[in-house]
Amino acid sequence: MQDANVSTMGIEHSTFRTEAPPRIEWFPLAGIAGAVMLLHLCTNGRYGFHRDELQFLSDARHLDWGFVSYPPLTPFIEHVSLALFGLSMAGLRLFSVFAQTAPKTETATFAGGCFWCTEADFDKVPGVISTTSGYTGGKTPNPTYQQVGSGSTGHTEAVEIVFDPSKVTYQQLLDVFWRNHDPLAKDRQFCDSGSQYRAAIFYHNDEQRRLAEESKKVVQAKFAPRVVHTEIVKAGQFYAAEDYHQDYYEKNPLRYKFYRLNCGRDQRLEELWGKPDKSS
Repeated sequence: MQDANVSTMGIEHSTFRTEAPPRIEWFPLAGIAGAVMLLHLCTNGRYGFHRDELQFLSDARHLDWGFVSYPPLTPFIEHVSLALFGLSMAGLRLFSVFAQTAPKTETATFAGGCFWCTEADFDKVPGVISTTSGYTGGKTPNPTYQQVGSGSTGHTEAVEIVFDPSKVTYQQLLDVFWRNHDPLAKDRQFCDSGSQYRAAIFYHNDEQRRLAEESKKVVQAKFAPRVVHTEIVKAGQFYAAEDYHQDYYEKNPLRYKFYRLNCGRDQRLEELWGKPDKSS
């Protein structure tokens, strides 16, 4: 099986799959923290810390800043005020942690023939958070594998990729994509034929479109005068494939390797792009 390329086309790099960091639901945690602080304050510190730690807030009402006066606070209002302050601080702290741990993500969609293989290639790229095999580019809503396989829906097998742009760029993903499909094939990829296996880049914004078009020019120059048939199309509705197609290469490793070998995928990729550089 070919490893994914994450630098320049024609140069292979061994990579690994990166799992998504855990999400922190800070709203309920902040509420709990505020409730606990309210308990602490109302019991005068009997459950963990003493209210003197926040006494400066109470003392502040005695300060004379000239432009504002503070009426005396009743114990109840004082307790509630301090609890709200604690809730705010807990919420800000947890929000800060959430903001640091939750990466900004972007989406890329590529069709490179059989989605079992395309998914396997991108899962090994550092910075890729998730991959989903599915169907796109057609007219039939919620198509099944059998419907798409008949060629009547207009869809092509594709993979939707969620990635962290701080770890892998869209340009690097384009390099992986070109290196792992046959751009000279029209309405087929390797042993699979039909428009449902056509190769395409489905861009999600103008920047992705620009980078895709520039990369296609480079590939076209490499293979000229032969024609590059890989399409560049605006991303539309993406339908996730059936569960048994997801991570197929992991669920059925022997069948997957047998299919990939007999389909001639890696042999053709080596013919087009050369042998992988295992030293990189």
